[in-house]
Amino acid sequence: MPSRRSTALATEPDCRERDTVAPPILLCSGCRLLRSEVEMTSRSLTFDLPEEIIALIGSPDDAAARARTALLMELLREGSISQGQAAGALGVTIRDLLDLMKEHDVPSGPESPEDVRQDVEDARRALYQP
Repeated sequence: MPSRRSTALATEPDCRERDTVAPPILLCSGCRLLRSEVEMTSRSLTFDLPEEIIALIGSPDDAAARARTALLMELLREGSISQGQAAGALGVTIRDLLDLMKEHDVPSGPESPEDVRQDVEDARRALYQP
């Protein structure tokens, strides 16, 4: 039976003690994210892969990075997380995230006028909630 190696997906420190009631962050001109979308608490996930698959990828760290990116791209595709949350989890800018989304065939915008209306309404609620 092939040996298996555990691969950790996240290695960031736990950041629960960070201030989450801070002003929004400007990532680039025109890109504004709520700080809570960028500063998330992290937890490591571990799973086993056969050594042969890790060897195809290169290293356990490469496998973890690819698994993390694939998972976040799928969550974006499902609409379960925002682009800001994905960028924060990956530690990249929105511009870099859009490039990754293109590589993974993840749509980067609303697909219908109703989606646009819903996105605007969600943004208004997020900005103006007490």
